[in-house]
Amino acid sequence: MKPLSGALAISRRFLEPVSLAIDATCGNGHDTKYLAQLADRLYAFDIQPQAIENTRAAVAHLEHVQVIQDSFVNFRQYVSEPIDLIVFNLGYLPGSDKQIMTQVDDLTLVLQDMMEQLSPHGRIVMVAYPGHPEGKAEADWLHHTLSTVDPTEFHSFFLQHINGINSPAQLYMIERNAR
Repeated sequence: MKPLSGALAISRRFLEPVSLAIDATCGNGHDTKYLAQLADRLYAFDIQPQAIENTRAAVAHLEHVQVIQDSFVNFRQYVSEPIDLIVFNLGYLPGSDKQIMTQVDDLTLVLQDMMEQLSPHGRIVMVAYPGHPEGKAEADWLHHTLSTVDPTEFHSFFLQHINGINSPAQLYMIERNAR
C-alpha cells in the first residue's frame, strides 16, 4: 500500500470508523483507499480527470465508494444526510499541472455549508501546504477562519510539524460539539 498523503499521514490518529465520509480532494486515491476502510459510505471528489481515473482504479473493488468528477463545492448535490468526516488535502495533484489547485474562494463558499452538515462530533480535517503562494493563502485563511468559529458549536485545532523543513504541511481540524 502506498504511503498516505499529508492529510491522513498527519491526522490518522484523529480518525475512527464512521458511517459517512467525504474525501473532498481525492487526488491519486491513496487517502480515498484508506478512508474506505473507515467509512460505511464514502464520496470522493476531484475536478481533474486524471485524479478520478487514479482514484477509481484504487477503489474499483469497493462498492461503498462513489468517485465523483466534480468540485467539492457541489457536495450537497450528492450528499444530503449528516456527514461524520470530511478530508481535504489542499493544493495540487502530485505529478500534475500545478496551475490546477484548490482555491481559498472555493473553501470560503463551502466551509460553512460543510460545518452545518456535520453530524454530532463530525470532523473536517484539512491539510494546507504553505510552501507555495496559494497554499500560504489557504493556510492563512484557515488559521484566521477557524480561530473565529463559535466555540460553543465547534472545536477547532491546528497542528504543525515545527521542526520540519521546506514549509511543512499544516493540519487544521474542526469538530462539531455534541448536541
